[in-house]
Amino acid sequence: MKQTPLRAVEKQTVINIFKEFNLSWPAGTPCYKTEMIKKTAKVAGVSRATVYNILKEYNTEGRLKSPPRQRQHMKHDDYDDITFNEIRRKIHSFFFKNEMSTLDKILEAVNSDDSLPDFKRSSLYKIIKNTLQFTYIKRSRKSALIDRQKIVLWRLKYLHEIKTLRNEGRKIYYLDETWLNEGHTKSFVWQDTTIKSSKEAHREGLSIGLKNPTGKGRRLIIGHIGSTEGFLPDAALIFDAKKGDGDYHSEMDAFNFEKWFKLILTKIESG
Repeated sequence: MKQTPLRAVEKQTVINIFKEFNLSWPAGTPCYKTEMIKKTAKVAGVSRATVYNILKEYNTEGRLKSPPRQRQHMKHDDYDDITFNEIRRKIHSFFFKNEMSTLDKILEAVNSDDSLPDFKRSSLYKIIKNTLQFTYIKRSRKSALIDRQKIVLWRLKYLHEIKTLRNEGRKIYYLDETWLNEGHTKSFVWQDTTIKSSKEAHREGLSIGLKNPTGKGRRLIIGHIGSTEGFLPDAALIFDAKKGDGDYHSEMDAFNFEKWFKLILTKIESG
């Protein structure tokens, strides 16, 4: 006899067997329910009590239900990054809706998702606090989360468009900028440690090693563009920075960029 609880589809099979016995019962022969239950139980491989309970459920409620899904509680080390990322998304879904994300609400959202394990309240709290590194602090009036949402949407849009272009076999160019001091040099060099002084170096006909530049020199802003085939020939942009330090991004003004980009458009492949 099958001891595990039956699912709705299995219960329906029992009902169908019972109905078949009822329809095919020999005419003129007394039709006893107990006898049909006995035959149904034998064919279905379940107990007579199970058949009786299924018939009672079907006749009383008009439908058959599967037993509640039993989900095993797991230890923290048993969870993977996919599970943690899904929990993080659940929490951020409250932020996107500008809805208060209490621990009870998060627990309900996570445990109602069949693709996620079943968590205890205390276990979920530890994951949110220690693993995901969320902090329970006083709310801020700043709308930083709204800006972050826009960035996420922009990133998703970019990934979708870049995938489409790659599938079409289109050549994709990437551009970036950086800075470099004119007097830039390596910090680490080979040094002859046997030479202890300039006098000794002169006597041995050797040197005291490389000298550091007296200054950093001009600060140069460098922009370039390339593809999987390498840098685009004759497309480098190099000009003097107005400031010797600080954030170099502000040095790339609209005038310099547009002038350079018009030149780039004449060099890249069409399409």
